[in-house]
Amino acid sequence: RSEAFRNVVDSAWARIREAVATAWEGYIKPAFEAIAGFIRDDLIPAVTWLWQNVIKPAFEGIAAVIGWAWNN
Repeated sequence: RSEAFRNVVDSAWARIREAVATAWEGYIKPAFEAIAGFIRDDLIPAVTWLWQNVIKPAFEGIAAVIGWAWNN
């Protein structure tokens, strides 16, 4: 009786492992890789460009105007 139960549990566990492995390899891992690729290849370069070409120069300009106004 316990051997039959063990066989059922082992079979169910094998199917669960197979389903999780299939989900990981077919869907979850590729999704994480796509998100990481987007962040690495698109988002970080865009934010870097925005910082270097828009935000930093704007703050430098504001600081220059405030410095001029403070000293004059």
